[in-house]
Amino acid sequence: MEQALVTSIDHDRSVAKLTVSDIPDRPGVAAELFEAVAAAGVPVDIILQNVSHDGLAAISFTVMRPDAAAARAAADGVAAGHVTLDDGVHVVTVEGAGFSDDGRVASLVFATLAASSMNIEMISASAVRITCVVTGDDVDGALAALRTAFAL
Repeated sequence: MEQALVTSIDHDRSVAKLTVSDIPDRPGVAAELFEAVAAAGVPVDIILQNVSHDGLAAISFTVMRPDAAAARAAADGVAAGHVTLDDGVHVVTVEGAGFSDDGRVASLVFATLAASSMNIEMISASAVRITCVVTGDDVDGALAALRTAFAL
């Protein structure tokens, strides 16, 4: 890359991902879910709602691993959804500036993670950050590969 847009690459191994699937795709369901999680005192980080199929949707979100059981208990039964918990995920974050002006950053992040056999389950992006929830056995190798790809 010509410009050094990326300034840091970090990770978090202490997260869990919850997915509430088969919930009605209607206004208020997300509010109901996150009101229940908030009432349990669980902070939420990344949130992703999937595209609706046949009137049903899925919402995935991350929490700190120690809060996962409380989040799952709070989410159980919300809008008759089915809750799954995955505590084998990691969060990888690439930070810098001007990401929205240069698609090469996202492309290189995703290609590097793929080459490191890291499956991307969730993506959150802004002009200064790309955060990926990933699964795979070698997050350290993926981080090293990202640092090499961005010359950090």
